[in-house]
Amino acid sequence: MHRLANENIGRFYGIILDDISASSYLMCEFTQRGSLYDVVTQKNILSDMPIRISFLHDLIKGLNYIHNSPLHCHGSLSAQVCFINSRFTLKVSHAGYQKIFSLMSNDTNVSAGSRAVDIVSFGKICNDVLSDADSAAMAKQSKLSALIDDCLSLYPAQRPNCQKILRIFRTLPSVPRNVVSHTLSLLDRQTVELEESVRIKTADLLEEMRKTDILLSEILPKTIIQRLRNKEQIAAEAFDSVSILFSDIPEFAELLRRCTPIELINLLNDAHSKFDGVLMEFDAYKVETVGDCYMISSGVPIRNDKHAAELCFLAHTLLKTSHSFHVASAQDVTLTARIGINSGNLTLQKLHAVKSDIDALGV
Repeated sequence: MHRLANENIGRFYGIILDDISASSYLMCEFTQRGSLYDVVTQKNILSDMPIRISFLHDLIKGLNYIHNSPLHCHGSLSAQVCFINSRFTLKVSHAGYQKIFSLMSNDTNVSAGSRAVDIVSFGKICNDVLSDADSAAMAKQSKLSALIDDCLSLYPAQRPNCQKILRIFRTLPSVPRNVVSHTLSLLDRQTVELEESVRIKTADLLEEMRKTDILLSEILPKTIIQRLRNKEQIAAEAFDSVSILFSDIPEFAELLRRCTPIELINLLNDAHSKFDGVLMEFDAYKVETVGDCYMISSGVPIRNDKHAAELCFLAHTLLKTSHSFHVASAQDVTLTARIGINSGNLTLQKLHAVKSDIDALGV
């Protein structure tokens, strides 16, 4: 056993006998990636079909070496005694251990195994490794499926030997010559796919953030939004001089009596949309709209020294814009915006923890 030397055989170093506890320990080669059973259980590197077949190829090469050695057979082959090293090479271990245990225990009833039993064990390991393989990938491996069925035959004479299994494996597609190079190539491909997925998700996130910003800007000033995102406390803030503009449509009461709800909604939507377009050209902030009322501030929440002039020029533009308002069922009604402006000091505070409102006191 100690003289067994092959790239697919785990080295055996010796036996430690403990007279005190009447126990014995076998020393064998350590592998960094654990047993094939661990890999099958964790599914961490078995997602790729070529890697699965590469492990099985290493297994049959190691088993073939054992069958042609003085041991003649393994005796206790399973996924638990097949280990994978840091270079993703599978090594068969514990060959002949069953016979050692029988000799040490003087138990003549313990079977040393046979080559035919090893082939059955190999077939079972193949089933475990390929049990959750993609059906499309397995459809390309018809030779392998037939080989596994032959290995699990109830009749030992119908089971293939290691030489025949090796010949079949050499004809299988998707068997990488170098599993390390294949794994690195697989990791590179997965990295590219992951980067593309991250790029797409990042773009989607930025788009959703843009939509969120648009919605929030309809409710809160941008400065307040940024403070809330930074989890800053929104304290009451005093402004010495600001201007507030109020606008409504005096004829709106008449329209309520004569127009349908749909016509009124279309009118308000058209009016507010046009006012919003005009507002973007001035240093002003839309506070809120209620029905036909439109409230605008300048100098708050962003301070400026020309707030009164800004709102005066804005009011002049809003008046000209309002001349284009009309309702089909009330063509005789002339619609004109009524605007009032006031300036003074003001205190601004975000109130309510659940519903974010900005309340202004003063002016």
